[in-house]
Amino acid sequence: IRNTGLIEVPMGTKLGDVIFGIGGGIKNDQEFKAVQLGGPSGGCLTKENLDLSLDFDSLKKTGAIIGSGGMVVMDQHTCMVEVARFFMNFTQRESCGKCVPCREGTTRMLEILQRIVEGKGEPEDLDKLLVLADMISSTALCGLGKSAPLPVVSTFRQFLQCQDRRTAYKENNSQIQGNKSNQCPQSDTALGYIQSGIHRPPVFRIFGILLFLFDHLVQPFFLFLLSFPVG
Repeated sequence: IRNTGLIEVPMGTKLGDVIFGIGGGIKNDQEFKAVQLGGPSGGCLTKENLDLSLDFDSLKKTGAIIGSGGMVVMDQHTCMVEVARFFMNFTQRESCGKCVPCREGTTRMLEILQRIVEGKGEPEDLDKLLVLADMISSTALCGLGKSAPLPVVSTFRQFLQCQDRRTAYKENNSQIQGNKSNQCPQSDTALGYIQSGIHRPPVFRIFGILLFLFDHLVQPFFLFLLSFPVG
């Protein structure tokens, strides 16, 4: 945007008023594409959400959060797959490593996103990312882990066509370059595809529950036993 910096606005201010009013719109008269709200664990909103009120309840309905209150505004040249990979890389490095779902789950999601960005992805990678996201958010111990998949899930909802094309696009196993590959149009059917087109096998939910029980019951029990002096 033209005017960057720190601002303070009343709760309930419209998203568009912040970006185009206070922020002055997109630099060089580029087209607005998306805004990342709430920091690395937040979610992406599009031009359809510009009339959205910035309050807890309204944002929760869209899958985004206020979080740190940060906004990252993007124009039409931004690739949303790379955005998801960038924020997942941050949350993966910030994971304390205490619980398995966050420690291993974010690592696997980052590996898949990196593979897609490099043009080496497979169609089933989309399913894997959503299954992992569901498992992590359901079983992670802290707020960081529970919200870590939000950037990926929100880009799936808003820009599934982009993710799908980047998965299918392969050229000499090299990184995808050029403005043409960065044009990721919105998909109006993305949300329905996630809700009904991708089926999450029950076995993954069971696996997530077992990991949760291990972190909360089995692991503390063994640590308790190890705390006794030997001999």
